[in-house]
Amino acid sequence: MSEPKRYTPDYTFTGTAFVPTTREVGDGEYVRYCDYADLKAERDAIHSSKLVYFIHGEGRWANVVDENARLKAEVERLTELNKKIMATADIIDASNQRLIKAGDEFVSLLEYEEYDMESAGIKDMVDAWNAAKNLNS
Repeated sequence: MSEPKRYTPDYTFTGTAFVPTTREVGDGEYVRYCDYADLKAERDAIHSSKLVYFIHGEGRWANVVDENARLKAEVERLTELNKKIMATADIIDASNQRLIKAGDEFVSLLEYEEYDMESAGIKDMVDAWNAAKNLNS
């Protein structure tokens, strides 16, 4: 829509009386109601429209409102998944700590029982245990 015509109140003398009227001015305080209604409808259409754009990586069109809602739902899903993963990681870490303690106690038991720690089978097992334990550190 082009710029609406603006009007200001005025009076015209008809010879016997002053008659109220309006005159067109560039910065007038008033516009015709039909121009106002057209501008309001145009503004409402802009505010209610959903901006649409193309997502190149996915090869699809999306509107901002729906895409925003989809992304918020995805963030919530990933947040819940992260909580589950972290809880599982805590369980695994606690289990791992218990296994390390048990392995260390087993090696201590072998030493306490005075096994030949230099024999091929025991030395290989203890070396493998220490290497595996050091990977977790």
